[in-house]
Amino acid sequence: NQVKEIDTDFKTDNCTDATQMFYGDQSLESLDVSHFKTSNMESMASMFGQNYKMTSYDIGNWDVRKVKSFSHMFNGARSVVSLDLSNWHTDSATQMNNMFSSTYNIVSLKVDNFDTSRITNMHGMFNDSFVITDLDLSNFDTSNVTDFSGMFSNDHALKNLNLSSFVINTTKNVSMDKMFFNDDAMEELDISSFDTRKVTNFNNMFSGMAKIKTIYVSNSFVTTGITSTPTMFDGDNLLVGGLGTSYSTYNVKNFTLNERGRFFEVQQTFSISVDILASCEYFNASLCR
Repeated sequence: NQVKEIDTDFKTDNCTDATQMFYGDQSLESLDVSHFKTSNMESMASMFGQNYKMTSYDIGNWDVRKVKSFSHMFNGARSVVSLDLSNWHTDSATQMNNMFSSTYNIVSLKVDNFDTSRITNMHGMFNDSFVITDLDLSNFDTSNVTDFSGMFSNDHALKNLNLSSFVINTTKNVSMDKMFFNDDAMEELDISSFDTRKVTNFNNMFSGMAKIKTIYVSNSFVTTGITSTPTMFDGDNLLVGGLGTSYSTYNVKNFTLNERGRFFEVQQTFSISVDILASCEYFNASLCR
């Protein structure tokens, strides 16, 4: 697709579905949609997906109160530098999976006023963002989310992430598969609010976090619901626990689940700190060095 500019002098007053409206316009460099009437739209899924050359969108004042799906909305908008969506009212939204995924060069993303109370799917929402260093998600209501898989994976510049306001659904099965996978610049992670009793998939949740030193959790971070192979900490060689123990990948391929659905039974010597999670504290003491 070689189109660089699109004439948007058309009415959208009665449009209810904007799914893939500009999807795949990979050469698009200029797009004026600031005048769009969006008050009746219920889907913006993949609306700007694969817009490889667009650097900005003037959409901060759109009325999105009826939109239910923002799935993949900006997925692949790899040149966009900033998005200020702080005035959006997302009261009706239920889907935000991959909404900002593969926005490789985004530096500033303002979503601090999003209403996420109805969202059930945040899979890959912020994954593959290579430049952004900070995300303010303190206003997010995650109480209905059942899929966090890959939410922040491959965010190579994120250094610290405070998710202590996240409330985890404890009535339905939840997936956290690869939630922070390969976030190789992150040194500290606060998930102290996570109640994981209904999480069934922790596979590679923290693996590939080469610089992670501290993960804050509470006693509500449990692994009783596991149904998936728990390769949670592969490659996290700098991770240190509250008792000074460090993680070792020695014999990691032999990790198994016991009959109670947990990792190897917690050893008394390596009991979980209420403040800091050490990966080895979930494993047999012989694997801690």
